[in-house]
Parts: sequence; C-alpha cells; structure tokens
Amino acid sequence: LYAMWLNNLGEALLARFEQTGAEADLDESAGVLEQAARLAAGAPAGPGMFQTSLSGALGARYLLRGDPADLDRAIGLATSAVTSIPTGAQAAAFAARRKHNLGTLLRCRYEAHGDVADLQAAARWFHESADLTPPGSRAMARHQVALADALRDIYGSTGEPRLLEDAISTYRQALATTGTETPARASY
Repeated sequence: LYAMWLNNLGEALLARFEQTGAEADLDESAGVLEQAARLAAGAPAGPGMFQTSLSGALGARYLLRGDPADLDRAIGLATSAVTSIPTGAQAAAFAARRKHNLGTLLRCRYEAHGDVADLQAAARWFHESADLTPPGSRAMARHQVALADALRDIYGSTGEPRLLEDAISTYRQALATTGTETPARASY
C-alpha cells in the first residue's frame, strides 16, 4: 500500500512538472517513483505499474536534460513492464498504457540516434496499444496519432508510399474518434 501511495505522489509531482516546468518536481518525482518501484519489486500484483511510472519520469528527465542513461533505463523499465502485464478484466487497459509508453520511449531513442528499427518497434507498440483500446475510449485517438506519426516518419526514412497512406488513414481514424468540438482535436 505504501508503494502505491508513493507512486501516486510521484505521478502527481510529474504532472505538476509537466504543468509548471519546475525541475525540482521532476527530480522529486523520479526519486519517489524509484522508491516505489523498489518497494513493489516483490509485490503480488507485480512491479509493472511502478516500472511504467518510473520510466515516464525518467523519459521526461531525458527530454529535459538529454542524459542517455535516463533514456536507456526508462526503455529497460518499460520493456520489463510490458512483459509483466497482469491478467484479468483490466489487463487490456494496463497493456495499452504500458505499450504506448514503451513506444514513446523508443521514438525518443530514434530521434536521438536515427535507428529506424527503434521507430518501427515504436509503431508496433502504438498499433498494439490502439488494438487493445476499446472503441470510443478517450485514449484511442492518442494511440492512433502516435501510430500515424511513427508511420509518417518511417515513410520519411524509407520512402515506402504504403506507409504514408497508412499514416493518412490512421490520422483520419483519430479525427473520427474525437468530436468536432473537442479541444484536443486540434492536436490530431
């Protein structure tokens, strides 16, 4: 239970960092989430949720400071979290979030190093995230846009026309899942 409370605190600090840009919140978030992940290592429910949260903070810190060690560790944690997805009624929601998170981190590594294999892997994770998300879910458009962005960038690297067509189709699907008056629609 204590690990969960730490995780909640770390997630809230990360959200505040994203809102205000206060680096102290990001650093505290990473420290608190690190502690939560350590405590949860032997938990019956598994460490995956805690690894996902910590990988998100480390990914944010990488984007801010550019330390490749943060990105490498974040990808390792996210990969571990994907391999420890629970079973049961909520499994798809856990899996979608974890897979999207891993895709985002691999996309960051692609942007840093230019290895198209990272971008292709990211696209596969985004595709799986979308496949696991029920129609009408608020998360669907986010998964679809991430997939479309990855497909468009793979097209830019390979020149394969089918990928650009797939990206366009996926962007259209994302727009179709949002209402015309939805403020978030502007980013899709």
